[in-house]
Amino acid sequence: MATLQRYLGRLTLPTSATSFSVGGNPVTLTSARYYMTGYTGEVTAQLLEHIQAQIRALGAPYGSTTVVMDPGTGHVTIDALGGATTIVWSHTDLRDLLGFDATLTGADTYTAAFKARYCWFPSRPLSDYPGDLTQWWTPRSTSYPYRSPGGTTYGVQGTIVNDGKFKYSHLTKAEVITSSDTVHETFQKFWTDVIHTCEPFRVFPDATLNTSTDFKTAILGTLDDEAIGSFADYRDRHIRTYNGLWTVEMYLWEYLT
Repeated sequence: MATLQRYLGRLTLPTSATSFSVGGNPVTLTSARYYMTGYTGEVTAQLLEHIQAQIRALGAPYGSTTVVMDPGTGHVTIDALGGATTIVWSHTDLRDLLGFDATLTGADTYTAAFKARYCWFPSRPLSDYPGDLTQWWTPRSTSYPYRSPGGTTYGVQGTIVNDGKFKYSHLTKAEVITSSDTVHETFQKFWTDVIHTCEPFRVFPDATLNTSTDFKTAILGTLDDEAIGSFADYRDRHIRTYNGLWTVEMYLWEYLT
């Protein structure tokens, strides 16, 4: 079976996306920076884990509620609400961010109609990448070697950095190009929300794995201190006259602070 990847961008949850109610009980989230979901055992609660904790804090019958995202589809599920429970989105920005499209009523489990925002889930595996999926990166030296006209050699030592070019082929238009038929699922939306804002993102080389060692933190890189430039530089039709198959190619840097 092909190994698929998932990309989770860092987002800032605004105060306009922090309120909802569960069974008539108000819930307020903390405005902060989050990834959509965290890895197994992560100490810092990411957005879905934060939502889950706030619902559980309401007490019975919500103490076993889970809020998770399917690593293959990108859809959020709110489960085990202790019976038919209505969720009202006081802030529709939060509703839209999570992929829901309406007030939730009449059930104890709800799955979002759309993929969560600030994430990208390509349906095909990488067609080209450096090294292997376990290492992900390839090392690059920032040292500068010199040779004088007389043949003497010397250099200025830099550091070793990690980066690489990553390519997807034969992706559908619906997962690459934003249109009236798409919501958050396209690479173009991810490019606008995360890449354009120079936010880091977590790349899971194997989308099914979710521990602290199963992801790499990246940021879009450029060559020669260039600007990010046009979205057209990162995607292309596989066949020039056919919109059905697309290629995505990115140059990524390891994100370090």
